[in-house]
Amino acid sequence: MRDIPVNASPVRFDIEFHDCSEVPASKRGMCTRSALILNQCDGYHHVFARWHADGKFDGFYEWCGGTDPYEPDTHFCAWAILPNSLSQELRKFARKGPAPQ
Repeated sequence: MRDIPVNASPVRFDIEFHDCSEVPASKRGMCTRSALILNQCDGYHHVFARWHADGKFDGFYEWCGGTDPYEPDTHFCAWAILPNSLSQELRKFARKGPAPQ
């Protein structure tokens, strides 16, 4: 079993949720961003927000290459785009692997 260093200090970020009727702002030059959607039945889901090359919002997808977007009112009631720095922090934790047993 290998030793996995654990970061003792918590990571905190402000996340602003929006109603599902709101469309995320245009993001020219931005293809995808990590996001959270809130489902009325089972809570939060980590998804990917995707924009077209012209900056028009395309939808929220289960994975980067997904073909079927989540539909507002059917699949979620609110959404939040995660800050870039949070995505970087999540990648740091993911590289550490599972906690030792």
